This record gives sequence, structure tokens and C-alpha cells, in this order.
Amino acid sequence: MEAKDNSTSNRNKLLTLHWELNAKEYENQISFNWKYNQIRIDIRSFCPPPEKNISVHFNFFINGEHTLFKFLYNCYGGGVRGKTPELLSDNYRLTFHASPHFFEIYEDKIKQDDNKDNPSDKFQGQRKDLWISVYKNCRSGIRYDTPFKDPEINFWIKKSFSYQYSSDVLLFKYELYSANLFFISPAAGNFSCQRIFDQCKSVGCGVYSSIGCEISDGKGEYRNFYWGREGLEEQTIFEVIIFFNTLRCYNDWQDYDQFQELYKSHGVSDTEINNLLTKEISDLGIIRG
Repeated sequence: MEAKDNSTSNRNKLLTLHWELNAKEYENQISFNWKYNQIRIDIRSFCPPPEKNISVHFNFFINGEHTLFKFLYNCYGGGVRGKTPELLSDNYRLTFHASPHFFEIYEDKIKQDDNKDNPSDKFQGQRKDLWISVYKNCRSGIRYDTPFKDPEINFWIKKSFSYQYSSDVLLFKYELYSANLFFISPAAGNFSCQRIFDQCKSVGCGVYSSIGCEISDGKGEYRNFYWGREGLEEQTIFEVIIFFNTLRCYNDWQDYDQFQELYKSHGVSDTEINNLLTKEISDLGIIRG
């Protein structure tokens, strides 16, 4: 393992790892913080019987969000699955370089003079905070630079830039505010909604984007749930809120799991369960579209 600090250059190599090209059972884990982002990378080499095909898995966990990059190879050649993430913060970029036998992390300082040539510069205007109004009659989708008080608004969704996953994908986090512009930390019974966030996962040669929600019960057990994007993000967030509020019917995750098994044993579908429980959250003023 090698770590360097090239302070006189615009590129700073933070880490270099090397291992044997045909290592069958190589494992390593890297954890560090960068610009207030928590990053963990798990590296593992696989060689299943008959030991002709080797794959190296790079599992990235950035602020708790997971994405997987694979490098597959054998005596006939190799290939990759997915993309390595890329993070941008202020005038700095963090990139990861992976191969079947080495892994490197670089921090690049982006010159202000080069911004016009920076492919990520097109996102400058998209990184600012946006406020999405949600009205009592369920109209939404209006976006503002700053929020304001309006008796017709039920609550606000604040959309804030989190980090840049790759050269062409931005990820955001979402917070709820009341009509009086007070931060809402959603709670339903013994459950608390810790955060709502964008999540990306490499699928084949592309990237699948969804919105995730981290929820904890009264015993401190955390679980993440994900919803695929269909239309505007606030519609997906409505689905998150609807699901979250159904949890008020349960004591904890163990209780939730037991009831799910009970429902399935009686042949009741998840859709039927959700439709029944949705009636209990009508006070939110949200209806399913």
C-alpha cells in the first residue's frame, strides 16, 4: 500500500493499493472522510470453481449508500460492470481508479480558469437548493429558490445537493419543512425517518437511480427502503411518506416482519395492505396519484 501527498500539483494521489493479478482470495477495506462525506470501499477477489474466471468486486459505500463496481477477467480477456463513483466538492474532485490488480484514489483541484472546459461545469446551476411546495389540494411540482409562508401550502420539500456520483449524475437529499418553515423530523409511532436521499446503483453499463429512505425503530435498528423514480421526485417522496406513516401500526421491525408474514399467509397482497393503511394518513393531505 502506498499513500502520497503531492501538494505542489493539482492532482493529489491519496492512496494506492497493489495485489497479485491472479489473487484468488484478496480482501481489503478502506475507510475515510472526504469533504464531510463518509466513504468506505470493500475490495474482494473471487475465483469460483473451476477457477478459470476471476472477478474483483469494489463495493463503494458513500454516506451509507451502496454501489458496486466489478472487474471480470480470465485467460481470454476481461471486462467491467458498472462505473466507479466520482465526488465533487467546491473546487475539488475525488476519483477512483480500479483494475484487476490495483486501486488508486485521486483528489484533483479544479482551476477556476478551467471551469469552462470542465464537463461538470454544466451542473453548476443545478447544485443550488430548491424548495418544492406541496399544497393542501395535493398540487405540487412548483419549485422556488426560497420558501415562503402560504396558508394553502401543506408542507415544503427542500432539495439539496449531496454529491456528484459521476461526471453526468448528481445526487440530492430531501428534507421536509412545515408551512411555517420549521424543519420536520418525521415520526410515526415508534419509528423515525432519519433521511430521504437519492441512490444510484450500477446496472450493466448504465446507472439505475432511485430514492431511498432510512428509517429506525424504537430499538435503534435501521433499515433502508428504495423506490424507483417515476416522474417528478416529489411523487416518489409522497410514496415514501405514505409507507412511512403506515409503520405507526407496528411496535418495531420485528413486529413489522411478523405482520408481513401473517398477511402473506392469508393471501393478502402488499397493495391491499397499503390501501387499507393509507386511509389512516389522510390528515397529511396526500393522496396517491
